[in-house]
Amino acid sequence: MTRFNHMYDMAFSLESGTDDGSDVTPAMLRAALERRIKTLMDAELFEACGLCDTYEVPA
Repeated sequence: MTRFNHMYDMAFSLESGTDDGSDVTPAMLRAALERRIKTLMDAELFEACGLCDTYEVPA
């Protein structure tokens, strides 16, 4: 049976003190992403997550 791998990205936001995000830390990214996941209802998942790429998994 053919299998496929799908890559998704998730939209989320956070606030920082610089206009280019240079002060954003990994901990800030993790916290913002966790907040976003916790607030999503199942019906909103496809809106929040975009399909970016798909490839066939070699047998």
